[in-house]
Amino acid sequence: MTTQAIRIIAAIGGLILAVAIFWAFGVEPFWDGVEVVTSSPWGQVTLIDLYLGFVLHAVLIFIFERDTLQKLIWVLPIFFLGNVWTAIWFVLRAPQIVARLRS
Repeated sequence: MTTQAIRIIAAIGGLILAVAIFWAFGVEPFWDGVEVVTSSPWGQVTLIDLYLGFVLHAVLIFIFERDTLQKLIWVLPIFFLGNVWTAIWFVLRAPQIVARLRS
């Protein structure tokens, strides 16, 4: 997969997710949705899955970034902004990711 393809996929995915988030905010209050999700065992499993993904992305970013401040800037917001933030990181870092994986 090319660097440009990774960037495009991450950008499109992040944009779709951001649009879905704004749509959901317009349809239903956030905490009402959280209450619905957390009331179901499958909703709870989905949240565990989501946060496991956040942790794994955070570990990847923490390993990849060299500067401590950059690590914190990219890792901490993941747990509040979610995968939109991760998608932005992939768009910006795709060339370096591909270069490191090839070496």
